Amino acid sequence: MANTIWKYKLDATTILAMPIGASILTVQIQNSQLCLWALVNPTIQSVEREFHVFPTGGSGPPSDWPYIGTVQDGELVWHLFESV
Repeated sequence: MANTIWKYKLDATTILAMPIGASILTVQIQNSQLCLWALVNPTIQSVEREFHVFPTGGSGPPSDWPYIGTVQDGELVWHLFESV
């Protein structure tokens, strides 16, 4: 089966079941909801991945968490990281 692009809705902390090897494409706001899009192979087994959103000026993630992306939401700016 060919790869597919899936959308996931995000909260401040979100645990997602994603196929192994899923590649994150972008994080953006759609209809007032923070979302993540990933390129996945839906035939591959899923694993849980944990994501955290941090505001500019607030406390940040541990230094070893990979940075995913930044989203501007009006006057607010959010930064997405994946816990390891």
